[in-house]
Amino acid sequence: SCDCEFRTITIDEAGQILPRHHQNSNKYSKGTVAIIGGSGKYRGAPELAARGAFAGGAGLVSLLTPVGAERGGDEERSGEKDLDSLIRLELESDSGVFCPSSLNADFFSVLRRADAVCIGPGMTSEKTVAPLVNLLWNTRKTVVFDADALNVLSKEPRGKRAVPGILTPHAGEMKRLAATYKIDPRADPIKQAFELSSKTASVVVLKGNRTIIASPDGELYLNMSGCNALASAGTGDVLAGLIASFCAQGISPEIAARLGVFVHGLASEGHIFKSLIADELVGLIPETIQGMI
Repeated sequence: SCDCEFRTITIDEAGQILPRHHQNSNKYSKGTVAIIGGSGKYRGAPELAARGAFAGGAGLVSLLTPVGAERGGDEERSGEKDLDSLIRLELESDSGVFCPSSLNADFFSVLRRADAVCIGPGMTSEKTVAPLVNLLWNTRKTVVFDADALNVLSKEPRGKRAVPGILTPHAGEMKRLAATYKIDPRADPIKQAFELSSKTASVVVLKGNRTIIASPDGELYLNMSGCNALASAGTGDVLAGLIASFCAQGISPEIAARLGVFVHGLASEGHIFKSLIADELVGLIPETIQGMI
């Protein structure tokens, strides 16, 4: 059962749990992240997640996309500079969508090296991507399941993860997951998040005006940072990469989720009543973190 008591995190507490690194750190000791996503239809989402991972302080970020999801001339059209520090790997695809043959030697090489993984942004929920999501569900890696990975997971219930993952649904994705995991759709969001966390042995980040973070141990957090500037396409992709970044830097999934959501929200607060696109949000995260230390 759920008594639905929850805690919050303050800026002082968040500052204390931010990852710190020695002066003699290298790119590997600062954490390696693998971002898996994208498709011929949705090319920018995994890039935003990768930028979020770098903004959070990860030392090395690899972006795995299917052949056919290349960004082409998008950078020139949007005025966005390509991220040269990002390691890019194109995997075999079925018409621009991940498929079983995507799981090749290159994929497993990146997966072995990754301290944390984020899967889902822009991936589509076509049947061909299910083997990839299933494989990540059954690994002992720390994995953030976001966006289309959640839609794949909502098509059939999975068993509990051997180690906690992180699920980051918005209200629509939560509704589909609740139906699959037989969670009362009339229950309040806090109870739904708690039940999904319990049934998957994973941390659930239920995104909204006050994002709820539920952990398998029964702890519930309500995030108090953020504003309506986050109601913009792509900000969730940034959050998924940011949480994966904190995981890769050695923070537990539970605490990485709380910290990532708080920092992500705090970075937006200077834009209350202003427009804020996800690309701009990424640039605000490092200075937000610096101000918390």
